[in-house]
Amino acid sequence: MSDYPTFDSMLDVQQGPLLEADVQKSCVEWARRRGWWARKFSSPQNRAVVDYLFGKDTWVECVEFKRPKAKGVQPGELSADQLEEHKKMRECGMTPVVFDDFEKFKKYMLKVEEHMAAPGNAPVWTWWKTLRQKFAKDHERHE
Repeated sequence: MSDYPTFDSMLDVQQGPLLEADVQKSCVEWARRRGWWARKFSSPQNRAVVDYLFGKDTWVECVEFKRPKAKGVQPGELSADQLEEHKKMRECGMTPVVFDDFEKFKKYMLKVEEHMAAPGNAPVWTWWKTLRQKFAKDHERHE
């Protein structure tokens, strides 16, 4: 048995269909156990922003959670405002992702981790780390 939460185990406890909050909670807990920084995102001056930001090793994922489809319940859908916000994010080179299922989220994040660890992607982190170290050394000289 996995030590990560699954929706099968949650269904035994919860009566009725899963809510967006159930999906979100399981995903956030799983990601945090894997070393991801995870924060609920809100922007009082802007509506329709993504639900969560996940960060690890200079990588950031912007995630929107939705209610999963269940018997007699329609799945959650992006509002017109959310669709517009996602379009604006993509125009700036960001890739918002939407999940209504823990297993799909987990599969996606494992692929992201695999991509982050690929040899061709390591120089970005190495470059950033080197830059930070150089900045720290330069700063020490000026004190």
